[in-house]
Amino acid sequence: MDILTDILNSAGLTTKLITKHSFFENWAMKFPCNRSMGFHLVTQGTAYIRFDKQKEPLVLNKGDLIMVKRGLDHEVATSPTAKIQNLPAEVLLNSKMPTHKKEKPILTLVGGLYQFQTEPIHPLFAEIPNYI
Repeated sequence: MDILTDILNSAGLTTKLITKHSFFENWAMKFPCNRSMGFHLVTQGTAYIRFDKQKEPLVLNKGDLIMVKRGLDHEVATSPTAKIQNLPAEVLLNSKMPTHKKEKPILTLVGGLYQFQTEPIHPLFAEIPNYI
Protein backbone atom coordinates (compact mmCIF):
# COMPACT_ATOMS: atom_id res chain seq x y z
CA MET A 1 0.00 0.00 0.00
CA ASP A 2 1.12 3.57 -0.68
CA ILE A 3 0.96 6.48 1.76
CA LEU A 4 -2.04 8.17 0.07
CA THR A 5 -4.09 4.97 0.28
CA ASP A 6 -3.14 4.66 3.97
CA ILE A 7 -4.26 8.24 4.64
CA LEU A 8 -7.57 7.79 2.81
CA ASN A 9 -8.27 4.54 4.65
CA SER A 10 -7.37 5.94 8.08
CA ALA A 11 -9.48 9.07 7.42
CA GLY A 12 -12.57 6.90 6.95
CA LEU A 13 -13.37 8.64 3.66
CA THR A 14 -16.17 6.97 1.71
CA THR A 15 -17.88 7.87 -1.56
CA LYS A 16 -21.52 8.71 -0.95
CA LEU A 17 -22.67 10.17 -4.21
CA ILE A 18 -21.45 10.84 -7.72
CA THR A 19 -23.91 12.46 -10.13
CA LYS A 20 -24.18 14.25 -13.45
CA HIS A 21 -26.86 16.88 -14.00
CA SER A 22 -27.76 19.27 -16.80
CA PHE A 23 -29.55 22.53 -16.02
CA PHE A 24 -31.81 24.26 -18.54
CA GLU A 25 -32.83 27.31 -16.52
CA ASN A 26 -31.38 29.63 -13.90
CA TRP A 27 -30.60 27.53 -10.85
CA ALA A 28 -28.60 27.45 -7.61
CA MET A 29 -28.22 24.97 -4.77
CA LYS A 30 -26.57 25.10 -1.35
CA PHE A 31 -24.11 22.36 -0.41
CA PRO A 32 -23.64 21.94 3.35
CA CYS A 33 -20.31 20.27 4.05
CA ASN A 34 -20.19 19.65 7.80
CA ARG A 35 -19.19 15.96 7.44
CA SER A 36 -18.14 15.77 3.82
CA MET A 37 -15.98 17.18 1.08
CA GLY A 38 -16.85 17.21 -2.57
CA PHE A 39 -16.01 18.15 -6.11
CA HIS A 40 -17.75 19.83 -9.03
CA LEU A 41 -16.60 19.37 -12.63
CA VAL A 42 -18.10 21.59 -15.34
CA THR A 43 -18.60 19.65 -18.57
CA GLN A 44 -20.71 22.31 -20.31
CA GLY A 45 -21.37 25.99 -19.66
CA THR A 46 -20.26 28.13 -16.72
CA ALA A 47 -20.80 27.54 -13.00
CA TYR A 48 -20.56 30.10 -10.21
CA ILE A 49 -19.33 28.83 -6.84
CA ARG A 50 -20.43 31.13 -4.03
CA PHE A 51 -18.95 31.12 -0.53
CA ASP A 52 -20.41 32.99 2.47
CA LYS A 53 -17.29 35.02 3.24
CA GLN A 54 -16.27 35.78 -0.34
CA LYS A 55 -17.72 38.80 -2.18
CA GLU A 56 -17.36 37.52 -5.72
CA PRO A 57 -18.21 33.98 -6.84
CA LEU A 58 -15.52 31.71 -8.21
CA VAL A 59 -16.19 31.17 -11.94
CA LEU A 60 -15.72 27.69 -13.41
CA ASN A 61 -15.87 27.08 -17.15
CA LYS A 62 -16.06 23.89 -19.20
CA GLY A 63 -13.26 21.56 -18.09
CA ASP A 64 -12.73 23.27 -14.72
CA LEU A 65 -12.79 21.21 -11.52
CA ILE A 66 -13.03 22.32 -7.90
CA MET A 67 -12.55 20.22 -4.76
CA VAL A 68 -14.16 21.83 -1.71
CA LYS A 69 -12.85 21.07 1.77
CA ARG A 70 -14.95 19.64 4.59
CA GLY A 71 -16.69 22.35 6.60
CA LEU A 72 -16.87 24.90 3.77
CA ASP A 73 -20.54 25.32 2.88
CA HIS A 74 -21.00 26.71 -0.61
CA GLU A 75 -23.49 27.28 -3.38
CA VAL A 76 -23.28 26.24 -7.02
CA ALA A 77 -25.23 28.37 -9.50
CA THR A 78 -25.81 28.92 -13.20
CA SER A 79 -25.40 32.69 -12.74
CA PRO A 80 -24.00 35.02 -10.06
CA THR A 81 -27.54 36.07 -9.04
CA ALA A 82 -29.47 32.78 -9.32
CA LYS A 83 -31.74 32.04 -6.36
CA ILE A 84 -31.36 28.86 -4.30
CA GLN A 85 -33.69 26.05 -5.40
CA ASN A 86 -34.95 23.61 -2.78
CA LEU A 87 -35.00 20.28 -4.56
CA PRO A 88 -36.01 17.06 -2.83
CA ALA A 89 -33.01 14.85 -2.03
CA GLU A 90 -34.40 11.99 -4.14
CA VAL A 91 -34.26 14.21 -7.23
CA LEU A 92 -30.53 14.73 -6.79
CA LEU A 93 -29.78 11.21 -5.59
CA ASN A 94 -31.57 9.59 -8.51
CA SER A 95 -30.33 12.03 -11.18
CA LYS A 96 -33.94 12.88 -12.09
CA MET A 97 -33.57 16.57 -12.76
CA PRO A 98 -36.14 18.09 -15.14
CA THR A 99 -34.86 17.90 -18.71
CA HIS A 100 -35.68 19.69 -21.96
CA LYS A 101 -34.47 17.38 -24.72
CA LYS A 102 -34.72 19.98 -27.51
CA GLU A 103 -32.71 22.65 -25.71
CA LYS A 104 -29.00 22.88 -25.00
CA PRO A 105 -28.34 22.95 -21.23
CA ILE A 106 -26.83 26.16 -19.83
CA LEU A 107 -24.75 24.08 -17.41
CA THR A 108 -23.79 20.43 -17.02
CA LEU A 109 -21.99 19.33 -13.86
CA VAL A 110 -20.46 16.13 -12.59
CA GLY A 111 -20.29 16.14 -8.80
CA GLY A 112 -19.10 13.89 -6.03
CA LEU A 113 -19.48 13.75 -2.28
CA TYR A 114 -17.06 12.03 0.06
CA GLN A 115 -18.22 11.42 3.62
CA PHE A 116 -15.85 11.29 6.59
CA GLN A 117 -16.73 8.30 8.79
CA THR A 118 -14.20 8.87 11.57
CA GLU A 119 -13.29 11.62 14.02
CA PRO A 120 -11.05 13.44 14.51
CA ILE A 121 -10.41 14.46 10.92
CA HIS A 122 -7.03 13.39 9.53
CA PRO A 123 -4.46 16.26 9.68
CA LEU A 124 -4.05 16.17 5.87
CA PHE A 125 -7.71 17.10 5.37
CA ALA A 126 -7.65 19.63 8.21
CA GLU A 127 -4.74 21.54 6.65
CA ILE A 128 -5.59 21.61 2.96
CA PRO A 129 -6.81 24.92 1.45
CA ASN A 130 -10.56 25.64 1.46
CA TYR A 131 -10.73 24.66 -2.19
CA ILE A 132 -8.37 23.38 -4.83
